[in-house]
Amino acid sequence: MQTERFSAQKIKCAGCVGNVRKRLLSLPGVDTVEVVLPAAAGQESIVTVQGTGLSREDIGRCLVELGYPVVG
Repeated sequence: MQTERFSAQKIKCAGCVGNVRKRLLSLPGVDTVEVVLPAAAGQESIVTVQGTGLSREDIGRCLVELGYPVVG
């Protein structure tokens, strides 16, 4: 199993988390998606994706398309 982690901006509520999970789970090879919301203002959320044959580029592109810029 492969794990990819991203820091993403603007994910701030349960609705955002639901949108991210739904979209990323639709990608080929994605088995699980976990989103940890920031503890304080100005911090990024952490998105962890697990699966097989994951494309880091596709996952990052999906986050950006949803309006959540990837940091780093």
